[in-house]
Amino acid sequence: MRQPEKNQGHETDHTHPAFDYRPPRYMSGVKWAAIVAGAVSLVCALYVAFWFFMAGQVRDGTTAWIDERRNEGFQVNFKQLDIGGFPFNLHMTIVAPSIAAPASPARWGWEGEKIRASMRPWRLGRVTVDSPGSHAFVFTQNGGIQFFQGQAEQLRAQLNFGGEWPTPVALDIAGLTVKAAKQGDVWRVGRAHLDAIAPKAKDELRDTPTLEIRLRLGDVGVPARLKLPLGADIERLEVSANLVRPIAGGPLEKALGDWRDDGGAIEVPRLSLAYGPLLMNADGTIALDGGLQPIGSFTARIEGFFETVDALRKRGIMKARDAVTAKIVLGVMARRNESGRTALTVPLTVQERRLFTGPVPLAEIPEIIW
Repeated sequence: MRQPEKNQGHETDHTHPAFDYRPPRYMSGVKWAAIVAGAVSLVCALYVAFWFFMAGQVRDGTTAWIDERRNEGFQVNFKQLDIGGFPFNLHMTIVAPSIAAPASPARWGWEGEKIRASMRPWRLGRVTVDSPGSHAFVFTQNGGIQFFQGQAEQLRAQLNFGGEWPTPVALDIAGLTVKAAKQGDVWRVGRAHLDAIAPKAKDELRDTPTLEIRLRLGDVGVPARLKLPLGADIERLEVSANLVRPIAGGPLEKALGDWRDDGGAIEVPRLSLAYGPLLMNADGTIALDGGLQPIGSFTARIEGFFETVDALRKRGIMKARDAVTAKIVLGVMARRNESGRTALTVPLTVQERRLFTGPVPLAEIPEIIW
């Protein structure tokens, strides 16, 4: 019988099947999905830790600021302080906040219904502060106490803490009513927007503005007892103003006197007013006289001048003779603009609490009691 031939130099490979196993393709996808899920979970866990860390920083910074003010003699109180807004915001809500300055001739105090400060966890330098609802403000003036109560539908401030001080501020107000408890006066602001920034002053430029303000007001009502020349309601007022020389702290009357003596003034590159029949755009400068009353000089472009003169005469603010003189003298300068209304450009001056256009007196200005 023939014997099987032996393999000469070639051994048979008897590898176990387990070593040749190849997992299905879907298993590779599962593996990568698990890796991605793990990475996402790690990132989420790190972000949660980051959010709570930043929330703690905000809380600690706020309580530290409160402690510093209390150590300086301020009375700072609140009922509750909460932080929320996870995951993409930080909302710090303070219920029933109040602050009162230390005892001094210029003492003041404020309390509100609620304040909410909102910011991004990764951008704490940009803060939006909302404080609608009721407010109360008290301060001392000439030895007496002035108390005001207010109600606002919207009261929002945007602050940018980017290293500059004072920080730039943007303020929006809607539906604001303020009542003076002592006089019973009621002030109303339908809408308002304010931008304020303090440019960096240069030593060699002494006249550099220390504060720049851009203000827009709409639907404003003032107390009737002020007897404004064209009534208590102002449709629109827009002002761009630059404060030259800083105003120091302390009693307001003394601070304003020192500011005046140092050459303080307010430059007004833009003043736009819609008030009764009057439409005016002007620019000029305002300062204070020896009695701390405003004085100034402006160049004004006016529409509705004749209607305004008639309104001033009917209210008894202008004498009939002055009204006739104003119409004759300034009527020569009047021109019709593109809208068909009579318009003219005139100089306006304020001195001794009277408003003049050229040599013609227009109205008396109420005395300001500082």
